[in-house]
Amino acid sequence: MPQLNLMGWTAAILIIFSLLTQSLFSRRWLAMLGTLLFVVYTWQLRLYPLLAVCILLALVSAWYVMRVHTTQPQEFFQHFDVATDSTYLKLFLDFHQKELKEIYPDYSLPRDESVIAFFVLRNLVPAGIFVASEMEPHVLYVHVDFVIPRYRDYKIARYMYEQQADFFLKRGYTTLWTVSRQLKHTRYLNKMGFRARSIEGRVYYVKDLRPHEAASP
Repeated sequence: MPQLNLMGWTAAILIIFSLLTQSLFSRRWLAMLGTLLFVVYTWQLRLYPLLAVCILLALVSAWYVMRVHTTQPQEFFQHFDVATDSTYLKLFLDFHQKELKEIYPDYSLPRDESVIAFFVLRNLVPAGIFVASEMEPHVLYVHVDFVIPRYRDYKIARYMYEQQADFFLKRGYTTLWTVSRQLKHTRYLNKMGFRARSIEGRVYYVKDLRPHEAASP
């Protein structure tokens, strides 16, 4: 019985987290796992009316997960240059200020001529913002790399850092530097190929944009 109770609580926690998470992909996976556990839980307790409901919910959740993996609708990505004194950029940053401060506590928009700033459009929706400036020759320092919650499935990041690496390389930049003070952001940077480097007691995250063959000595 204690193991059965643990299963029930685990299923409930997974369902609760599925409602709280901002990622649609994670939401569907958590919901499917939670409902599958509830299927086993209600079957063991012989709660047949609830079992029928849980089976139905599990099938619906599984269908959504299968749809995500098997259906790849064509999406349109494009970067759209923006000036750092743009009114729309200011509105965008102000709207997301609370979360931006959690990720970049000390961030401020650079004003020098080396600034590269653009929105990333996903199906023409301004889903992400990228702001960087020259740290030294061939090196960009990333001040802001932010995607709105609805689109946090790494597709925008892969578009920027993999498909559009030539965008930076053609401008003479081979390396990106940034910092992280948030565990979730650090995991994101690691997933995108940034590697930690300690300099004078401060940890930076560095990504080499060059193809592996060209980057090798």
